[in-house]
Amino acid sequence: MRNLIIPGVIFLVFAVLSVTSDGPSSVFGARESIRFAMVFNYLVQIGVVISGLYLLNRLLNIVLWDSLISRALGTAIPRLVKDLSTVVMCIVGITIIVGVVFDRPVTGIWATSGALGVVIGFALRSLILDAFTGLAINIDNSYRIGDWVHVHSRNRAEYVGCILEINWRTTRLQTTDNNVIIIPNSLIGQSIVTNFSRPSSISRFELCFCFDAALPPARVIRVLLAGVKGAIAPRGIEAEPEPTVRINRIVDAGVEYRIRYWIYPHKISPPRARHAVIEHVLHDLRLAGIHLAHPKQDVFFARWPIPSLKSDSTDDRVALLSAIDLFRQVKQEALSTLASHMKRVTFKTGDTVVTAGAQGDSMFIVTEGLLDVYVHDESENREVKVGHITSGQFFGEIALLTGRPRSATVIASTDVVAYEITHDCMWEFLHQYPDMLKEISEVAANLQLNEQRFLEGIHQPALVESHQSLSDEILMSIRNFFGLSRRR
Repeated sequence: MRNLIIPGVIFLVFAVLSVTSDGPSSVFGARESIRFAMVFNYLVQIGVVISGLYLLNRLLNIVLWDSLISRALGTAIPRLVKDLSTVVMCIVGITIIVGVVFDRPVTGIWATSGALGVVIGFALRSLILDAFTGLAINIDNSYRIGDWVHVHSRNRAEYVGCILEINWRTTRLQTTDNNVIIIPNSLIGQSIVTNFSRPSSISRFELCFCFDAALPPARVIRVLLAGVKGAIAPRGIEAEPEPTVRINRIVDAGVEYRIRYWIYPHKISPPRARHAVIEHVLHDLRLAGIHLAHPKQDVFFARWPIPSLKSDSTDDRVALLSAIDLFRQVKQEALSTLASHMKRVTFKTGDTVVTAGAQGDSMFIVTEGLLDVYVHDESENREVKVGHITSGQFFGEIALLTGRPRSATVIASTDVVAYEITHDCMWEFLHQYPDMLKEISEVAANLQLNEQRFLEGIHQPALVESHQSLSDEILMSIRNFFGLSRRR
């Protein structure tokens, strides 16, 4: 309240003079002229108006702006709002002095000032634009003093800092370099502003790293996640929400990974947090022996493991067979015999490849496309989708080997290219290489047990105990189905 003492004393002096004084005659004597008395009275009245408005303006700033409203909003009131109230006080004071003290009409003054205002406004249009933009900023309240913001201006310059002040002409930011950037309000009004402190005080940030496409994504994600978590507090990165790493996109140099982390900008500045994350990530990458990708151009020749639509050679078929579990233990020579008898088939979207319960004697290896798998739900009496089959996977092996009915319905979700191994093809293969029968039956038993575990929820101990019996059962079924004699 000390700031009110001087304005209060000045107003009290002028108020006493205006009440107690009868003019200069009471002070200087009757010898003074009437003209001097009028000037004295005018000065006293003008002093009362100016000192009263000065005292009222101080009361508004201290009691209203800096106390009541500032506490209600939880932040300091921008200087622009205080300056605006001061300007209003000045306009009110001029109006009172002209209309009350001098007893003159004020309409003529406003009419004359209108023409003058047009001239001044044209000359000071940039300043006026700054002032009105600053007023709009305070009304909109998109950001306030103490907020951390990122200003993306049209001239491609970017400013990151904490807002110190919003006045008539400029907005002042304090950067992490402990410098103050003064931005004209007209410029910031035309720029995109990211407010790190709204709607909550915690904000999410992102960093992207690019690595060679040959690196396993799981390994890259593991190393990056360990790096960003190493920067968690006290380095400033928040543990909740937890940092994440995701594959962002494919670029010319390789695969781009995106790191997301959270910070409180009022605790640690965004540039400092970014430095901490990059430092820890680079440290972990160096220890793991992983390097960032760089622009490159390679020319290489390689045979794809899965044949394309235009390639259908025996070598491609052998590579395809050796890549699936059922024939992984089969000799290369035997695979060549089987590959030479496979048949390439295609299906359109929506085609039913196999139907549950139907008899079948062939299996399919998918090279392109996607198929959906359905089983019958007895409780709801309807077909339920339980999974899908993608490129490189196969189905129908039990029907091929044992002649049992199909256990599920498979429908093409897209156009599909596959290879079909028929009963005749498998008959010739098994009669030519009967020593492969044992390995194939064991793999088929594993596959069927996995399918039962998925569909029926069988636990692992029961699976271990029934594996041998199921393998022997499938082996007997294969021999009977293909007419093979028992080998000792």
